[in-house]
Amino acid sequence: MLDTTQLPNRFPRSLFNYKLANKILRRVMQGEPLRKVCEGKRFPQYKTVMIWLAKGRIDPKDVNDSNKHFYQFRQAYLQAKEAQAEDIYEEIREVEERIASGELTPQQGNVLLSSLRWRIQHMDFPRYGDKKRVEGTTRVTHNVVIEREVIEEVKTVSPLMLEDSSDNEQET
Repeated sequence: MLDTTQLPNRFPRSLFNYKLANKILRRVMQGEPLRKVCEGKRFPQYKTVMIWLAKGRIDPKDVNDSNKHFYQFRQAYLQAKEAQAEDIYEEIREVEERIASGELTPQQGNVLLSSLRWRIQHMDFPRYGDKKRVEGTTRVTHNVVIEREVIEEVKTVSPLMLEDSSDNEQET
């Protein structure tokens, strides 16, 4: 028989519920890393929450009753991360003010600012990143025109080309 007193007081494979999801989102929005939230008692494991987020990565038109809670959780999580990025942005401004007032030396401020900038860029790259990402596809078409003189020259070099090019000329 399994001795449950030896098991950690966390859910190994937690079923999704809105009350728990809201607690997670609230703490993430306040700036706490998801891993740390999931280390708490009565919270699901980090990988479980990551599974919830992955299940919510669906096209909005494909949302149905069986997956809508995962979709809603993912959307709310993305909003919580945006709020977290805004909080870091405010923190950057506070560090700048502390440098200007002399409370921090420029070197101390630079260390803090570098860390905060790195975090915010990786949380919300499109909004706070240094470079803009450009995505897209393009199709390139090359039209090759071979002059008759070049064909005649190739014919003299390779007898095999003679057969192939004469076949092509007859087809056109």
